Amino acid sequence: MGTSSRQARSPLLLALAACLATPVAAQQSNSFYGETRGWYVSAQTTNGRFSGCVMERPPVAGQLDILMKRENGQWWIAVPTQLPEGSRATIDMDVDKYSNVMNGTVQNGFLAAPMTHEWVETIGHADRITLYMNSRANEISASGTMAAIQKVDECAINSGRSQQAAAPAPRPMPAPTPAPMPMPVPVPQPAVLGANCPAPGSFVSPNMQDWGDITFVNRAGQPLTVYWLDYAGQPQEMGQVPADYQMKIQSIAGHYFVATDASRSCHGGAIEVPFGETSHDLR
Repeated sequence: MGTSSRQARSPLLLALAACLATPVAAQQSNSFYGETRGWYVSAQTTNGRFSGCVMERPPVAGQLDILMKRENGQWWIAVPTQLPEGSRATIDMDVDKYSNVMNGTVQNGFLAAPMTHEWVETIGHADRITLYMNSRANEISASGTMAAIQKVDECAINSGRSQQAAAPAPRPMPAPTPAPMPMPVPVPQPAVLGANCPAPGSFVSPNMQDWGDITFVNRAGQPLTVYWLDYAGQPQEMGQVPADYQMKIQSIAGHYFVATDASRSCHGGAIEVPFGETSHDLR
């Protein structure tokens, strides 16, 4: 970030920073990274080390809005609430023809919940966003969300250091590759798949908009980890399913997933999500 001293613009940013699994004694600060299409992007540091990037809009009196953050590869969403501190609640959203209910926790007057990369992409391509809070529907502006998400991805890649900041010995940054939608940034240690798994890039989730929910049922007798094969065919971890448990994922028809055991071996190869709602046994 260089020497920029521009600070976070609203209490929502500071509240979300406090919500996201940070030790009580941690020292946090936020500095301005960039601005795009009416959104402000800030870089957050915790105990002097970069910890994430946040996108927010200037608050408007009487209007509800969302704030989104990317922290260590995980996306979060936060909204103001009057629910009791520490209580659990859901964030219910409609984005165009899709719906999602996310489980969150209330801290400092805001409800924060994690999101999948797929839902972030859905928000980025939204024409209309509706947020249901306090028994009423709140229309949220979708203007500029894709540009802001891309700016947060850029901020995360650069560890919060603005490319416009002066540096003693700058190294050239590669120009971004044009794409119909932003690529989720891989986690620091990308997953490496093993036996019975598809070759890297051989199954690519398409840019489609057809709804498809899938429930993975683990009948393999051992814990399995589910990965989404993203728009470049790279595995993005979705979570672990213990033996004899199941995981439901709100996805898009035509997208691909794989499930691996502790040795990284795949169970069932590449699994394509059909249209509508379905379940798939992992063996």
